[in-house]
Amino acid sequence: MAEPVELQLFPSCYSCLAWSADGELAVAAGENVHFLTPNITSRSAGTAQSTGKPSPWLFTRVRVNMFTNKEWEMTWPQTRDHFSVGAEQSISTVAALSWSPPGLAKHRRCLLGVLTSNLVLSFYEPVGPQGKWTRVAIASNALAQYFSSQSIADPGLKLRKKRIRSFAWCPPLKDPALTEGAGASDDAILSLEQRWGRYLLAVTNDDNDFIILEIKRRQGKSASGSPYTIEALSHISIHDPVGKFPMIAGGSLFAKEMKSRARVCHISCGPWIRQSSYGDKDALSSRAIVGAIYGSKLKLIDLDARSVSGDRVEVRIADRAEFSVPGCKLEDVNFTGPLQWVFDEQSSSIVLAAGIFVGRAILTLSEEVYTGKDTQNKGVAFSQRLFSDDRGDGADSVSQKDHSRYWEPISSITVVNDKNGKPDTLHLSTVGAWAEASPCSTLQEGQILHPEWKKQVEDFRERFDIDRDLGGLAVARTWGLATYRGWIVAAFTMHPGDMVEYTTAAEERTTLVFSAAAPDISATDGPLPEMPNLTEEHFRKQREGILRFILSHAASEEKGLRNISIDLRSAKLVYAAAACSIVEHRNEELLSLARQALERLSTSCGGTDLSDEISKCSPTAFVDSAPTIASKSADVLLNGPGGRIFEKCEICGSGIEWYSVPEAQCTAGHLFVFAWLEGS
Repeated sequence: MAEPVELQLFPSCYSCLAWSADGELAVAAGENVHFLTPNITSRSAGTAQSTGKPSPWLFTRVRVNMFTNKEWEMTWPQTRDHFSVGAEQSISTVAALSWSPPGLAKHRRCLLGVLTSNLVLSFYEPVGPQGKWTRVAIASNALAQYFSSQSIADPGLKLRKKRIRSFAWCPPLKDPALTEGAGASDDAILSLEQRWGRYLLAVTNDDNDFIILEIKRRQGKSASGSPYTIEALSHISIHDPVGKFPMIAGGSLFAKEMKSRARVCHISCGPWIRQSSYGDKDALSSRAIVGAIYGSKLKLIDLDARSVSGDRVEVRIADRAEFSVPGCKLEDVNFTGPLQWVFDEQSSSIVLAAGIFVGRAILTLSEEVYTGKDTQNKGVAFSQRLFSDDRGDGADSVSQKDHSRYWEPISSITVVNDKNGKPDTLHLSTVGAWAEASPCSTLQEGQILHPEWKKQVEDFRERFDIDRDLGGLAVARTWGLATYRGWIVAAFTMHPGDMVEYTTAAEERTTLVFSAAAPDISATDGPLPEMPNLTEEHFRKQREGILRFILSHAASEEKGLRNISIDLRSAKLVYAAAACSIVEHRNEELLSLARQALERLSTSCGGTDLSDEISKCSPTAFVDSAPTIASKSADVLLNGPGGRIFEKCEICGSGIEWYSVPEAQCTAGHLFVFAWLEGS
């Protein structure tokens, strides 16, 4: 099992953890974001700490509250209707963070979205030879450009339009027109939209507008300096038209003021489901629902996306204002958030888990209701359960034994998808003592299990209590949960519970504990499963399979590289795969495929001279050490046929020698190290 990690920080927001599909863990901490990357290269290189045991993580800290005037212009105090202390006078601490689906960032990795307390949404990725995490785009600028065409006269309202209150990544949108009937048999390499889909982002602004943004990575350098384009596709206003506040006298001045101050604080996008488009049976579109917490009310927003002429996608947005549940009044439920969609492709229903006051609610929708075919909402089920010590399963009470309910809000909620055939589980925690894990198949029944990470937190709390002689009054506050490949990590802090706490920045501590997710860990026999064996040999075999896939398609007579002369990215990828096979692998099958691919590449690219590379596609080339591929001259890179398929230095433009897969150096001495390639 992975060892706990202690960081010198306090979290600055709920759901302070985000674990990407690449295995990189981000932690929100005040003005900084801490990145924890699996330290695979240090294991293979044999580097170790003073204890002789290598650290399993590489730690990086990035300050995210530094903006230029162009990124965040100077804002003077606004009028009473538009004044916001949080945005205008904040120090821009991290308010939320979330990773995009894989495939958007460079090298098809994940892009990190960071929302700071100045209501600016930024995106970060590693840039440059050293892989330094850098801000690469800002979504607020796209909103300002989008709403500038709507003739808004009030400057304060313009400012609120571009301030972002919450955001959520939508699942990758696979275009039905591209994926229907298309596959690997048609082309050697699938297009980006076919393989990864389109990347849509749902955001809400300070004026309660709901906007859908599309984010794309540019294929070349941009004059603006940003490698990404962000375009607002459509929006709707989700102001409550009725202003239902049951606890306040309707029509009063206080009710009117409360309505004007309500904000959308949580949003979450459900899965895309393909169906007929806008009533046209011959056209296909994708439908999804976005759940939003407006004030204390739950709103469901319909998304209908389809491709239009060219490379554009059209998204229609509609508010299900009349959504109702048979036998239940949703307007009487006090929703607090957060939201989490639970979807199983083998199930005919889709579940939305939501935080409510001192409890959680489960809304189950049939596919007909989800896609809007069932307008009577017959396939809807709703249940809610309050947090209580009496779990009905013999569980021991946690630290606050004299409380029957837990008043703290839910700090994080996530779904753990176990890859070992075990059922998926929904994990949630409050800032205080409550934690639970529920099988996704029995969410309506309310079955509660014992999460292993909670037991680890209690062990740390008891140790903290004994060391400081607090008499059992120590408190553990859980700030975030995140999951990756069947594993879950929890972030928590320790505090005394019977006194005023005074601490300095040097004493701030946040602990991360890792555990495997099982349907009922308290009843599990035997030791817990070990972390995946992320050794150098494991990833070498994984890379070998990827290279075999690329080269086999490139060398095929049937598919071949008939379009490689016009698709520079495909040609460059094939050359890189062949070069990796030469300098690293001694597999005869892989080297034979590399030879065939290079021969076809040389013909398809106008007679490019690849004789040096082809001569080394043989096991006999591995005598004392692996062969190397010499760098190309400047004349070949600029004027030679197919010169653009060769690697060149991004700093000085000179050629790069192939002598290793994770490391390269140009003729001028610039070194490029791709450390994460060992774990990709």
